[in-house]
Amino acid sequence: MSKKEMEKPDVIIGCDSRLSFLANNNRLPLWSHVPKTKITKPKKIVMGCSSHVLIWCKSNSLELHHKDLGVKKYQLPNESISDIASGSNTYLVLTKSGTVYSLADGGRYNEVPFKDPQNSKWDSLRKVDFFTKKNISIKQIGMGYCNDYFLAENGDYYANGKVWEGRTGKSHAEQNLPIIICSNVDKIFSGPHGLGIFVIKTNNELFSSGNNSSKKLGLGNIQDQKVLKKVTCSGFEPKDIVKLVTGQYHSTLLTNDGNVFSCGGASQSGHGVETNTFTEIAELKEKVIILLSSGEYHQLAITQELELFGWGFQVSPTSGSVDYKKPVKITLPNFPVTRKMRIDCGSSSVMIYNTANDDISSDFELFFANKKFSDTFLGSKEYEITCHKLILECRTKLKIEDIQKIFIQNSSTKEEIITFLRWVYYGEQSNSTLLKKVFDSLNLTFSPNDNLLENDLIRLFNDEDSKDFSLLIKDDEEEEYDEEEDEEENFEEIPVHKFILLARSGLFREMFENLNEKEKEISEIKDYSGKSIDSIEILIKFFYTNKIELTADHDPILILEELSDAVEYYQLNEDSSLTDELAKIKRQYKIN
Repeated sequence: MSKKEMEKPDVIIGCDSRLSFLANNNRLPLWSHVPKTKITKPKKIVMGCSSHVLIWCKSNSLELHHKDLGVKKYQLPNESISDIASGSNTYLVLTKSGTVYSLADGGRYNEVPFKDPQNSKWDSLRKVDFFTKKNISIKQIGMGYCNDYFLAENGDYYANGKVWEGRTGKSHAEQNLPIIICSNVDKIFSGPHGLGIFVIKTNNELFSSGNNSSKKLGLGNIQDQKVLKKVTCSGFEPKDIVKLVTGQYHSTLLTNDGNVFSCGGASQSGHGVETNTFTEIAELKEKVIILLSSGEYHQLAITQELELFGWGFQVSPTSGSVDYKKPVKITLPNFPVTRKMRIDCGSSSVMIYNTANDDISSDFELFFANKKFSDTFLGSKEYEITCHKLILECRTKLKIEDIQKIFIQNSSTKEEIITFLRWVYYGEQSNSTLLKKVFDSLNLTFSPNDNLLENDLIRLFNDEDSKDFSLLIKDDEEEEYDEEEDEEENFEEIPVHKFILLARSGLFREMFENLNEKEKEISEIKDYSGKSIDSIEILIKFFYTNKIELTADHDPILILEELSDAVEYYQLNEDSSLTDELAKIKRQYKIN
């Protein structure tokens, strides 16, 4: 491993009460005797107690890194994961279909949502069949200390576990099976050792319940709250809360315009304000916060300018045992803050990592696996591997015929070609030795940090000559589109690469799948979304760059309105950054 690679780890984890930040050659450095399994850009990491973490690696795979057991791997063959959550000795896993799985160390702390205690000792993921048997689809999960929280698609909120101090929001006997707490709920929020719950109702009201001795429920008092009680909000609307985490002595929330509010005991949580109602953190008022995470005693935040701030109990990686009552800027040696960075705080831990939540790479990985639209192949007749001409030529600056000729002459193996294509489509470099061999045979320079998919797609966007397809747009805000309109009616043309539409949009994939063989040769297609030319042009550029960029000629309000449903309408990746990009525009132009 080169010095350059060693200086840029993908994961930094600080664990136990000292919160000492560790980094070890791009590996996961929890405990010295745990196998140093390489963790490359995980989708999410959550920590239970101080002896294990759960890592969401890819769409349906998980890894448990345990102090005593080493690394255990799990997979959901027929499911795609949408979220994971941690308790003390239990993890919950939510799939995109609304199914919930539990992974646990026995039935400790009554966190396991089953009739019978689970004594699997981390052996397997176990489906929470309480919901599947009742045909209940779950859209959000959460965990506190000895509690599980579930929000169903229909707005019903369920909970199970300990009922001490009212931490589920309803006075009932302690139990393992979830019970319904209330209905008409839009979001739920909890946190490590939070000892309570916050819920936002569909009528835009915020409620909380649980332990309140440190004033962290925002209710204006210090009495424990046995049942859900309305929280008075000042300076923000409940519907604008994007994250709310409750710790041992404090609660902290982030709004969609980047403001941070906190309440609770200042001496323990370090937010600097001893208050029993949510108060904006003064030191961050001039900052736009894009990421927030909170642990039992500490908080971390990333600003729009990519600065990392921390406050609370011993958050500094360099200053030792220091309590920061106010947010301080933290510099991580050899670990620059980027837009792909994620932060997650456990009970007494910090996890900072670069994420695989890159929808461009994810889209092209799926596009590579989907052979329906392939238009060429590589390899000998024994193992012809289908692929797409334009993306190969874009990535290599070589003609497809020349690539194929070299592979045939060199008797390239199937493994070599697949390794090469994985780099072409989504930048995978897991087998750098084999990849360098292929690069050498093609007389290409193997420079991992320069040969990025994103760079080539931006270059491709500016290459008008290679665009082989057109979207036809009728810019008419007053009339609805008629798919059987006169062929002579004027449409404006937006040039694009066909494979970009196929890779990035499920809507266009469906359109092309439904064409007959003769129709598949067409070089243009009409867009009947009713969106303006400006909006479609911005969306197409986003397909290449993953960024929304407005000029003085654009109407930001119109763009926001027209692209607000684009993720759903054009069937984009569920991890699409389009929503984040639109939120940045909203903040930039101060649009409510």
